Amino acid sequence: MLFSQRIKAKFSEVVSREPDSGDVERMYETFLRINEDVVLEYVVPIPGAVECFSYLRQQNIKIGGTTGYGMKLMSQVLPKAAKLGLEPDTIVCGDELSEARPSPLMMYQNFINLNVYPPETVIKVDDTVPGIQEGVAAGTLTVGLTLSGNAAGLTKDEFDNLSEASLADIHKQLSKPFFDAGADYVLRSISELPSLIDNLQSK
Repeated sequence: MLFSQRIKAKFSEVVSREPDSGDVERMYETFLRINEDVVLEYVVPIPGAVECFSYLRQQNIKIGGTTGYGMKLMSQVLPKAAKLGLEPDTIVCGDELSEARPSPLMMYQNFINLNVYPPETVIKVDDTVPGIQEGVAAGTLTVGLTLSGNAAGLTKDEFDNLSEASLADIHKQLSKPFFDAGADYVLRSISELPSLIDNLQSK
């Protein structure tokens, strides 16, 4: 982002020089410190997530994850999430490997950690386009989620106060980028995943 035309120009205006890689590193370190404080205040399950995890456990389906967050932050998030009923079998963080999403490397590490293969037997669920691209690159079935991520940008209160017609419009609008990225299915929420899995298993 720092090297995009608009932000680069603003940076140069403020500090009287063009940005360099050192600036990127310093900004990233500052971002991590700020993000750590903010994220830890909002470790709250998405509605339906705990029930979905319970369903996956009942079906003996292993649960792995990839995240752009670093391991330092996730080592604090994971215990909080586990107390709330969200305890994956493995998590691979963006700073653990040489490339993060949309590269498939974090997915490959999940395959190794979970001892699962071939990729076609894995379902990659994500509420970001790079996450769907990651799953496509790894060769998995991919499922996008429209209403629970940054794309929709809805708080729970905002979500609860929207009409069904408004939610349907948002879902329709946000589905296209996921399908364009290669998603096999696009759902509104993680709460719909068990029904999708049941349907896939019945085929």
